Amino acid sequence: MVEVFGNAWAARLGEALRTSESYRHAARTWEGAVVLDWCDAPAATGEVTSHGSSAAQRGVFLDLYHGDCHAARLATDADYERARFVLSADREGWEMLLTGRIAPTMAIVRGKLKVLKGSVGALMPHAQAASELVRVAQGVDRTAFEAVQAQGEPSVTSGVPAERSAGRSQPLQSTSATGLRYDLFPMRLWEKAKRLGIWNPADIDFAQDRLDWQQLAPDEQDLLLRLTALFQAGEECVTLDILPLLDVIAQEGRLEEQLYLTSFLWEEAKHVEAFRRFFDQVAGARTTISRTITRPAIARSSPRNCLRQWGGCAPIARRSRRRAHQ
Repeated sequence: MVEVFGNAWAARLGEALRTSESYRHAARTWEGAVVLDWCDAPAATGEVTSHGSSAAQRGVFLDLYHGDCHAARLATDADYERARFVLSADREGWEMLLTGRIAPTMAIVRGKLKVLKGSVGALMPHAQAASELVRVAQGVDRTAFEAVQAQGEPSVTSGVPAERSAGRSQPLQSTSATGLRYDLFPMRLWEKAKRLGIWNPADIDFAQDRLDWQQLAPDEQDLLLRLTALFQAGEECVTLDILPLLDVIAQEGRLEEQLYLTSFLWEEAKHVEAFRRFFDQVAGARTTISRTITRPAIARSSPRNCLRQWGGCAPIARRSRRRAHQ
């Protein structure tokens, strides 16, 4: 057996990646080295890198390119500088990943896996490659977590942080000496949201819009319905996506940002209601409108005709938008 995040484990991981056809296929467009960083690793055990110098941080360097692994070793400072991505997690996070209890993408969303170098946006197109890399790593022999536990550190095999299982809770920022940082940008946005975020979708009068809608030709109504359905879908998706973001921000103890995001969620939820009220009260679309989230036939026929039709629909859209923010 070998120790995870050690030289022997890194070498075996590199060999496993080189011989994995599923990884080769999933990572065929991947370019750039990556360091897998164990941020709360125990004190150095005397192991040295393949270049003979002591490892300054506990990480594994993987030189990856188009589905192949050209090098795998205990990372040096130079490797951290060279890497395109540095992915860092604590013992609990890596244990969850290496035992298959959490996927890499969800680990990032939940704050278990942090992108210390590179960006999440650049990493997301390679989500399948990252998942395959972790799947391959799950098959490499590992004993480090058990060794750490034997040294007297608490177990996390249940997936519950030790301090929570012992009944202790995280300290509250708002009752500590830190309090709230009112000078931070999120708090300024929070203050603005409290002043201006008072509109109510139920207060919008769609009477004139219903009359205007009835004057539109069927193809004009169809085009406007398709366009607004895209907005409706987008607003609902944003509302749902803010929820896991709030969870990550809360776990990182960024209370000021968390306060602002609650107002952001509130506004997006009202957008969902406002668009649905338009469908119900103006367009009379009281059944499913999912069919409208497709490429409209009018756009396929003639771009110029599509623009002409949209020109006739624009006034009703502008009026509804103005009323929503009055």
